[in-house]
Amino acid sequence: MRSRMLCRVATLFDGGLQGSIHSALATLPLRGVKPVLMQQPLRDLDQVRTFMSGMGPTAFLDMPWIPIFLIALFLFHPMIGFTALLGTAAIIAMTLADRADVARRGQSSDGSERAAAGAGGCDAAQCRDRSGRSA
Repeated sequence: MRSRMLCRVATLFDGGLQGSIHSALATLPLRGVKPVLMQQPLRDLDQVRTFMSGMGPTAFLDMPWIPIFLIALFLFHPMIGFTALLGTAAIIAMTLADRADVARRGQSSDGSERAAAGAGGCDAAQCRDRSGRSA
């Protein structure tokens, strides 16, 4: 039921922004925007719609209930509570380790910068900006 509701919310969100996205796509070439960046508003809308119809909002809604769930498990049996607490700690530790790895590498988690740079059909030498960093 929640996934159906989130899908409907994402569809309404997408329908409400279609007109402004279309007008932005029509006026971006007139503003002299690079061809690689012209489709960015559409990609952004698609990513927001995908997030809203996925499990992300559900996870945010479920997060405040985790302590109550853990307390209930401890009340059933302390070993069940400790097992759930260890699982929760493991998930948090893996998430933090992944975030640290991504930050250490200096890239986004979804690779959108690389996809935008590669969409223009340029090689690595052409995609460097003036400071020598990859685009």
